[in-house]
Amino acid sequence: MTTTDPGRPDGPGTPDAPPPAGAPGEPPAPGEDWAPVVRRNRSTGSSRAPAARTTPSRRRVTMLQGGAAVLFVVLLAGLGVVGYRASLKITGGGSTVTDPKAPGYVAEVQPTPVDLVAVESAQGELASALIVVGGNGGKGGTVIPVPNSLVLPAFDGAAPTTAGEAYAQGGISSLRERLGPAVTFGFTSASTLSGEQLAQLVQLGGPLEVQNTDNLLEPVNRLDPSYRPTPGGDGTGTVRYRSGQLTLDGAQLSDYLRFTGEGETVVNQALRQQAALTALFEALKGKDLSGVAEAETGQDTSAGAVLSDLLAGDVRMDQLPVREQTVPGTLFKESVPDDQQLPGFVSRTIPAPIAAFPGQRARTRLLNGTTDAAATAPVTPEIVAAGGTVVLLGNAESFDVATSRVEYTAKAAAPAAQAIAAKLGLTATEVKGADAGVDVTVVVGRDRLG
Repeated sequence: MTTTDPGRPDGPGTPDAPPPAGAPGEPPAPGEDWAPVVRRNRSTGSSRAPAARTTPSRRRVTMLQGGAAVLFVVLLAGLGVVGYRASLKITGGGSTVTDPKAPGYVAEVQPTPVDLVAVESAQGELASALIVVGGNGGKGGTVIPVPNSLVLPAFDGAAPTTAGEAYAQGGISSLRERLGPAVTFGFTSASTLSGEQLAQLVQLGGPLEVQNTDNLLEPVNRLDPSYRPTPGGDGTGTVRYRSGQLTLDGAQLSDYLRFTGEGETVVNQALRQQAALTALFEALKGKDLSGVAEAETGQDTSAGAVLSDLLAGDVRMDQLPVREQTVPGTLFKESVPDDQQLPGFVSRTIPAPIAAFPGQRARTRLLNGTTDAAATAPVTPEIVAAGGTVVLLGNAESFDVATSRVEYTAKAAAPAAQAIAAKLGLTATEVKGADAGVDVTVVVGRDRLG
């Protein structure tokens, strides 16, 4: 198993013994360990590591989209009751103001842990990339499968490429550098689960039963002059995996994850991967993964460690929003991350995302200028959806701010500030002075109270 873990490029580490804190009035409930954590320091000292250059059935998709919509509504309702701020674990205040209920209290926010796990096939190819967002208390979490056939847009002079091709070009580092810009957030760690280790996990969990919805046909090149249709079980071509229940061993699972059937879309492949991974995770519940996970590495952060923490709690599966577009100059279609749906997806999935490269996300200071401790709760996801991330959270110099405002000091931050302000229905204002560690400041006033 190979592993890279540059730490948290966008924020500080987790303190050893965090004391509770809150905002004016009733302190918010303690946040979960997976969510952002704040410290006693006004300056974030944050820096983002630069990136190196480098057909499902319509009915099934409709059901998935409908289910996602219902889930989103439920999540919004839950946030309204509990308060989004509860996901921002408070551990301390500024160097001069230590009372979390006092004006001027400001604290740092630790980024949400987001791990990238590259699952290899037996031949060392990328079978699937897993985005793992840590869950409550560092246990459990959300798994987002990324098929190897997903096309990653051009970035920093590099041409569009698939996730599988990016991995083939430079392994986990190359995949990380191309996937982060495509999905609009970075990863706090990246690691690789080899095909051999995947096989060991399957063996540990016992026979893996997977329900395969559609016949998966061997891909063909119809543009090849020598192409001739080969009738299969359904009269359309050679079937690699038949619909129905499949029993897969380790090698078969890695191939099943990697395989893209003739005419199969990225959405369908992601759904298959989700079903197969769900079966694997259920089979591994309660199992000791240490023997498999650490077989080739003694490092603290590894794919095995990520999976161990994941399986120690509730596991939720989610789908990366994608859209189809026409390949330039052809009649073929390709699937890419959906830039229209990504903002909402990230804001509900990752409370405090980091940037994949410098300047990708505006570092934002969020201040409460009211006596309502929950006033900033609905603002945090709006900032994330607008392309920012909260790195400082606390109280304004007064709890009697009548009108909310968005401010920036550096002209280079104006576009980011304007995007956040537009999302909040406000107008960004340039102010004098230095604001080390942040690009934008958002102050919540009484006008945003219900």
